[in-house]
Amino acid sequence: RADTQNGAQRLIAMMRAADEPAATRLLCPPSAEPAVGGPTLEQETVCGALEDSADAARELERVLELSPTYAMAAYHLGLAYAFGGQYDRAINALNKALELDGTNFSAAFNLGAAYLKLQQVPQAMAAFRRAIEINPQYEQAYKAIAQLQLSRGEVDGAIQQLREAVRLAPNDPAAHKLLAQALRSKGMSDEADQEDTKAQHVRPD
Repeated sequence: RADTQNGAQRLIAMMRAADEPAATRLLCPPSAEPAVGGPTLEQETVCGALEDSADAARELERVLELSPTYAMAAYHLGLAYAFGGQYDRAINALNKALELDGTNFSAAFNLGAAYLKLQQVPQAMAAFRRAIEINPQYEQAYKAIAQLQLSRGEVDGAIQQLREAVRLAPNDPAAHKLLAQALRSKGMSDEADQEDTKAQHVRPD
């Protein structure tokens, strides 16, 4: 138990040292499995001190026992659960993170990705929209919404979202490619060709 407490306290110190509004980083490397429907969970790494998501979850559970209002700990716990395939627990933890810090747009985005894993599309859509409400510059959320809309045949709405995505991230080839596909499905071949060309020539930031 002493080792667990020391580990939890060490994590608290690391997270507070790196603390920032709307953190988008993880405590341990994620699995490579993509979320259902396209969007993936945030995949940056803060440290490799923990061997896997199960270890991370155990440590972070202890962190929250010691500091139950620590929003970043709840956020990282949600990610650890998600990367361990425990999506119901991930959803609970990420919702808790948003209750504690309503500015964490990354928590909202990852909440949407976790909902998609459970095929809960309306909840996922709402979470992605919440991410945009918090941070209107968050290009990944526009792409996620567009992918869901395309899967439901809502092409006009998807085009609107993707136009905003490429405006925010003009060097994102995936956004240009998705927009080209959506435009072509509406018979807008010339503009679709232009977007395909951009997708081939831009370099990701």
